[in-house]
Amino acid sequence: MVLKDPARQPSAEAASAALLIAHVAWNRAIDAGPSRVPSLLLRQFEASNRLLWQELKSDNPEALISELVAYKQLYYPGDRRHLIVCGMVGDKVHVEWTEPPAN
Repeated sequence: MVLKDPARQPSAEAASAALLIAHVAWNRAIDAGPSRVPSLLLRQFEASNRLLWQELKSDNPEALISELVAYKQLYYPGDRRHLIVCGMVGDKVHVEWTEPPAN
């Protein structure tokens, strides 16, 4: 949802930045874990690919996160999993999470 052209293969940096933003947004939507964007990682992606932000819908990570938080709250309000790891392993997305405590 944060890529400007989702039908096009993103650069490794754009894919990693999109996953990082999605990871932060998911956890922010459930009030779990740190909610700030790891700007150091985004700067590293940008240093590796100066055209990074041209592949994303916005160069404002907070705006992208807000859009994803709203999407998660609308379509997955009951999913309270806390994302621990989210990244690329080869050409596959790797995600690890913890289940919410039982009530």
